Amino acid sequence: MAYSLISISVITQSLGMDWLRYHRLANIYTWMEQLANDFPNIVKLNIIGITEEGRNIVVMQIGGGLPNRPAIFIEGGIHAREWISPATVTFIVNELVTNPANRDLLDYYDFFVLPVTNPDGYEYSHSKDRMWRKNRGQSRTLLNIISNCKGVDLNRNFAYNWGEDLQFLSAQGGTPMPCLETYIGDKSFSEAETQAIKNFVLLNRKNIVAYLSYHSFGQKILYPWSHTKDKVPDWAELHHMANAMAAPAFEASGGKDYYQIGTAADLQYLASGGSDDWARGVAGIKWVYLIELPGKGHGFLLPPKWIKHVAGSSFAGLRGLVTAISRKLPRK
Repeated sequence: MAYSLISISVITQSLGMDWLRYHRLANIYTWMEQLANDFPNIVKLNIIGITEEGRNIVVMQIGGGLPNRPAIFIEGGIHAREWISPATVTFIVNELVTNPANRDLLDYYDFFVLPVTNPDGYEYSHSKDRMWRKNRGQSRTLLNIISNCKGVDLNRNFAYNWGEDLQFLSAQGGTPMPCLETYIGDKSFSEAETQAIKNFVLLNRKNIVAYLSYHSFGQKILYPWSHTKDKVPDWAELHHMANAMAAPAFEASGGKDYYQIGTAADLQYLASGGSDDWARGVAGIKWVYLIELPGKGHGFLLPPKWIKHVAGSSFAGLRGLVTAISRKLPRK
């Protein structure tokens, strides 16, 4: 390829890619480049932004590259500590690209995959603070002059209900306090990562039919809205379609991964400024889901021995979902 996602000095430190352990960003990016080199007809890398600390934000385009095909956007690793998310999303990529049994999906769809949405935070969670959630952006508000805290919760930074209806006694849904882990940012889309997603999705939204955001933990499939107890008008369709993901994931897991289906208000807590609500409310994408992957009793600290299990059942769920969605789309 004509460019490198990371420096040569970092590439030489990479150890190869598998799903037996959690990998550092250098390994993941090196592997992404190798896939693009090995499968140039179906894999293209798009650098869609640069982080505060100078790391590339990279979307993989997987598919035949034909114009006007329906596309699936997959977002992984928006929260730094949720390591099983990039692990699962890279497993999904590997299945799509290297397994001939999945060629039917690539014959129908393009997949836009962002394996590590939060590269700075992901690296920080490996090197400094395992439970770090935010990115590493620097707030410049008056509230932060003395404390000088770093980081914005990227999943509270999207311009849909951003900064509205905040519950100051419960910061889970977002907070204007820069030192807290759900800090919403100085303004909506204040961060390079959220800007990059916004620009890429809006550029391609006429083709994107589904937006999937992988998180951990909780075994839940959530659909909009997340900022209110109200549901989207077609919520029953989204609820029913989510079963096309939950059922094959359950079967592939040997009956161990049972996913609840509903909205954030139904199953956990309200949150404003999320990518899911923005994808539906602004980008106008119909099939929007936030997937909380299994924690297996370990929460964010899921042991590596579970990676293949969770990733494998998640791919089965993805296949079931996008196959069911294809039946709802207009005939080509």
